[in-house]
Amino acid sequence: MRIRQRLCASVRFGFQKCTRVYARKCTGKPRLPTVENGIKTCMYPGYPELYMQLNKKNEFHYQPDWYRGIEYPKEQERGYDFNEDLYVPGYFEVDIKKGESIVFSAGYFRNIPRRLKQTFEAEVAETYAT
Repeated sequence: MRIRQRLCASVRFGFQKCTRVYARKCTGKPRLPTVENGIKTCMYPGYPELYMQLNKKNEFHYQPDWYRGIEYPKEQERGYDFNEDLYVPGYFEVDIKKGESIVFSAGYFRNIPRRLKQTFEAEVAETYAT
């Protein structure tokens, strides 16, 4: 089976400041730099690079877009900025077998894909330890 995963990115500066589409275009380019089992992208000059990786080989399809006007009611209740635009650089396609797990990582640092599943399982065990 082949699955397609489209991911929304939000890069926040400062406490509770939401991302917005600006009049200037994103810096994402048709050929995003690749890293092992993923990509790295940067929305605007001055923003940090965002690494997106999976724990297994995949195909990334560059198809940039924005999901505009996403609302967070709980943030509104708290008095924070609650309306945000989410950047979508494209999507990953990956083959999966019955019973197989696929782990996705997004962050400001590159990961080692072969360790993603082990890291994920350790964090789940720690979170749910009694």
